[in-house]
Amino acid sequence: MTEAPFGSREKLLKKQQYFQSVHKYTHLKGPFDKITSVAIPLAFAVTCGTMI
Repeated sequence: MTEAPFGSREKLLKKQQYFQSVHKYTHLKGPFDKITSVAIPLAFAVTCGTMI
């Protein structure tokens, strides 16, 4: 018994080619990556700073 793939291979290759063509930092390529890579650590640092 085999499971169906999550997405099509063509769609995956398109996304892979897009991300490889973008010449930015790896962690800032997607629209939500800016939130998870910048905003959350910044909020964590501010929270830790206020607790000290």
